[in-house]
Amino acid sequence: MLDNLAANAEAEKSTLHIYCDGAKPGANSDTLYKINETRLIANSETRFKDVKVVEQSENKGLSKSVIEGVTQICNQYGSVIVLEDDIIISPYFLKYMNEALQKYKEIDEVGCISGYWYPTKKQLPETFFLKSQSCWGWATWLRAWQNFETDGTRLLKVLNENNINKQFDLDGSIQYPNA
Repeated sequence: MLDNLAANAEAEKSTLHIYCDGAKPGANSDTLYKINETRLIANSETRFKDVKVVEQSENKGLSKSVIEGVTQICNQYGSVIVLEDDIIISPYFLKYMNEALQKYKEIDEVGCISGYWYPTKKQLPETFFLKSQSCWGWATWLRAWQNFETDGTRLLKVLNENNINKQFDLDGSIQYPNA
C-alpha cells in the first residue's frame, strides 16, 4: 500500500499518518517480530512531505484504533483520507479523494467519499452516489464524522423506528441490519 500511495503525484505534498496498533495480550514471538518489522517500515518511510507514526503500546483493536485515529485527524485537519495497510490503490487515488473532499466539502448530504466499489458488469459513471460506503479507501470531513454512530444497537433502533432497514441495506441486496 505504501508503494502504491507513494506513486500518487500528490504524495510528496501529503502528510502521512500511520497508526500501528500494539500486540494482543499473549502474542507469540513471531507476531511481536512482525509488529516490530512493520513499525520499522513505517518509521523509515520518506516519500511523503511528512510522516507521523503513532505506535500503541497495547492492542486497541481495529474498530477503536480506526475511530480514534479518524477522530484525531478530523479534529486536527477538518478531513481525513483513510487506508488500511493491505489494499492496492490507483496512482490517481489521492487526486480523486482530494478533489472530492473539496467538491463536496459543504454538501451535508455527502458524508464520505469511497475510493472502491464492488466489481460490476454494468457500466457505471465516473462518480455516483449511494447510501453506503466501503472501508477500502475512503475519506470524510469533521462535519460528517461528528454524526458517526459507534453504538450498533442504537443505530439498529434508529433504523427500525424510522422503517429504513431496506434503504440502509441497499434495497435488500446486503443484509447489514441482520449481520
